Amino acid sequence: MRHRYELLGGGIALVLIAQTTTLGIAGNPSHGSHVSALDSLSKVERATFALAALDARDRALQNFDYKVRESTTNIGVGDRHRRFLGRDDYELRRLGSTLWMRMVQLDRATGKVSTESLFSWDGKVQRGIGYPPYLGTSFHQCNISPKEDSNFAGRTFNELLGIRIEVLGAPSVPVATWLRDVLGAGKTIDVSEDVLDGIKTVCIRLAVGGGRFSFWLDPDHGFMIIRRHYQVGDAETRNQSTISVVSSVQVSGVWVPKKAILVTGSSNYPEDTEITYDVDKFTIGTVKPEDVALVFPPGGRVVDAIQHIAYFIRPDGTYRLLALADSRTHTINAPPDNAITAHVDAQAAKMYRQEPLIAANAPAPKSPRSVTRMIITALGALLTILALLVLVRRRRPFRI
Repeated sequence: MRHRYELLGGGIALVLIAQTTTLGIAGNPSHGSHVSALDSLSKVERATFALAALDARDRALQNFDYKVRESTTNIGVGDRHRRFLGRDDYELRRLGSTLWMRMVQLDRATGKVSTESLFSWDGKVQRGIGYPPYLGTSFHQCNISPKEDSNFAGRTFNELLGIRIEVLGAPSVPVATWLRDVLGAGKTIDVSEDVLDGIKTVCIRLAVGGGRFSFWLDPDHGFMIIRRHYQVGDAETRNQSTISVVSSVQVSGVWVPKKAILVTGSSNYPEDTEITYDVDKFTIGTVKPEDVALVFPPGGRVVDAIQHIAYFIRPDGTYRLLALADSRTHTINAPPDNAITAHVDAQAAKMYRQEPLIAANAPAPKSPRSVTRMIITALGALLTILALLVLVRRRRPFRI
């Protein structure tokens, strides 16, 4: 059997060419869908089919920009009493392997901005900016990290787009990549026809790490993921999470969610959490490289967790190196006093030396230099703490 998978005319079309059967599924509802032909395929062929559909959507979403309002409410399991928790507004842009996000969290009581931050991820380096005065500082608090910010996968709306999923603490990846990793680990993926709320769908089911996943793809809407369900345990001791598309819209020939609802719950917690995603804007093909670039502003303090240095960006574009404390190792990475450099690169990192955070056995002599060191140490510790607060996100009661 030969397989050919194509992306046609800006919309999604998946064509499976077989020796005896040709199966065409297009993103236009007028073409109809014939997912029942999946029954004639082997398990491996069905999995290949589903992955190809997700791959086609991923290719169509290599360049996009959306804005979403995320509203969170807790609901009593017994009395269904609703308790509003708050709103977050955020914008996400994607250009190839680079992701960019601006997030604004709103105070529950006043509706005013409580935090504002920017962050980006290019597949290797994460850059983040926390805006004053929300972190308690008069300056921008910036960081550089080798780890992708958790908001890209933690905002579950991105699972419906297929661009991010994070399971059991593993690095976040596109849904299709994760499914391939599952197959590569010897797990089984079941792909079959299923009817969901009267819609004929392609359903992907699998079990990983004690949990059960299901994804429903709608062939009449370009194989968009219209629901994802995850459950651990049984009816007596359950943790579960379901996100569903409520309405959708076609943008540049690609179907995307317009509104979605996530419901998470645990059998040992008296409330479920409902998160509603209302899409304010979705564009495809408009993002430019400068739209995903994240440049630290003059006056900002930067903690670089890759080079293990910290610095203040001076108005003239030079950098004043700062000490960086590490509470885990009880050490401080300290530069020379009043060190200023034109570049924050490997040469700047070589200027640092590691010292104990607290002198052992005896207090240090009180000299002008020791006082300076105490100030540097305190500043380093402050920078470390603030760096952890740059990208604050509201805690979820349950995540996959």
